[in-house]
Amino acid sequence: MSRLKGKIAVITGANSGIGLASAKRFVAEGAHVYITGRRQEELDKAVRAIGGGLVSSVLVHQVRAGDPLVLGAPAGTMTADTRSSRDVLCLAGGTGLAPLKAIVEGIIGAPSPRHREIVLYHGARRHQDLYDLAELRAMELAYPWLQVIPAVADEPARDVMSGTVPELAAKATFAERDIYISGPDHMIVKTARVLKERGAQDHLIHYDLEA
Repeated sequence: MSRLKGKIAVITGANSGIGLASAKRFVAEGAHVYITGRRQEELDKAVRAIGGGLVSSVLVHQVRAGDPLVLGAPAGTMTADTRSSRDVLCLAGGTGLAPLKAIVEGIIGAPSPRHREIVLYHGARRHQDLYDLAELRAMELAYPWLQVIPAVADEPARDVMSGTVPELAAKATFAERDIYISGPDHMIVKTARVLKERGAQDHLIHYDLEA
């Protein structure tokens, strides 16, 4: 894969959990990744774990206390609408899982007059591309109103659904739900189109495009 070839990503908290998983996926898709974390030993382990030759170890081995760092704000405007009481549909393709997982965590952690049902579809080409499933399952156990549905598109499905993210959107329950879509631009555009053709309201569909 090289969808992110030539892109540069700075991932904070990348010594474990979603940060580490995101770094691995970004590297697998060709990005040049800089990682930060609080503990030197854990960062060293993360650099070895990520591998691939594209992760910069500059922040691990060369940056010293007092060195200036300039980190840009996260790209995009999609954030969790924690004021809403509507149920939620999330559709993630590939590394698009990372921002949607953060949105799910934000919704779960926000005060709400009712428990909002959240359905999170995570689509990938192959089983090996489905990452962070153990942590997602732990989130399901901690928040019983969350349902995680993994799917693969390019090989026979084993214990997961089969289909692309737009195909999953064609089957998903969306009525009166806040809808969040994340992944490659072409996937987002096609998924949003499928949902609108099925009657989803524009103002309830949230996504960011790189272009």
